[in-house]
Amino acid sequence: MSARDPNLAAGVDEATGSCLTCAKRTHLFLGPLGESRLRDLDGKRESRLRSAGTCLFRQGEEVSNVHCIDSAVLKFSRRSPGGRDTIVDTAGQGRLAGLVSIFGRGDHAYSAEVVRAGNVCTFDRATIEVLALECSQFARALYRELALELHRAASRIGLLSCSKLEPKLALLLLDLAETRDPSEPVIEDFSRRDLAQMCGVSTEALVRCLSRWKSAGVIDTDSGAIMIRDGDHLKELGRQV
Repeated sequence: MSARDPNLAAGVDEATGSCLTCAKRTHLFLGPLGESRLRDLDGKRESRLRSAGTCLFRQGEEVSNVHCIDSAVLKFSRRSPGGRDTIVDTAGQGRLAGLVSIFGRGDHAYSAEVVRAGNVCTFDRATIEVLALECSQFARALYRELALELHRAASRIGLLSCSKLEPKLALLLLDLAETRDPSEPVIEDFSRRDLAQMCGVSTEALVRCLSRWKSAGVIDTDSGAIMIRDGDHLKELGRQV
């Protein structure tokens, strides 16, 4: 296990000595576990600053860990039999990575890559499974998290089924901005190609749409990143899905 990251010191609860940096944001490890289990879990936690481009796990690999995102942003990709990668989801602060595969098949259904550097807390699979068996409230919290994952997957499928680019791109940008930082509506962790892939359109079509929105003052792309200037307009477009 690696040494504790000093940057996480602010997340240590003074009463229990347990690190709550991840726990407060997922609501999984609070309440149901109690102080004793929190202390034990904290001793089994590994926290690392993950750089952009780091792969946490690959599609087809055996599931060995669950990752709780503290400050990084991840993208999840699935490779087709023909070798084409498709981004199937993204995740930011407070989300879990690898949880779905624990309760299903024994291997990962997709790959997870860091697209924005940040801290990720890691727990081994056995630790989470034992806690779920010992604490029914904790198990229910995990099931709620899985339900959210399924809801997100269904929403993404519905988004791709929309034939109009503007509504689905509008919803995608709003979702990605929320994933990164709700107080700063900027999309800078994904390339134009990534965005086009998530919308199921060509990169050229996506760039043309962004250009129209920039001219209309809906977004700004001067820095290379996408800054949302008129979120209400994007929300209105999103209702057309």
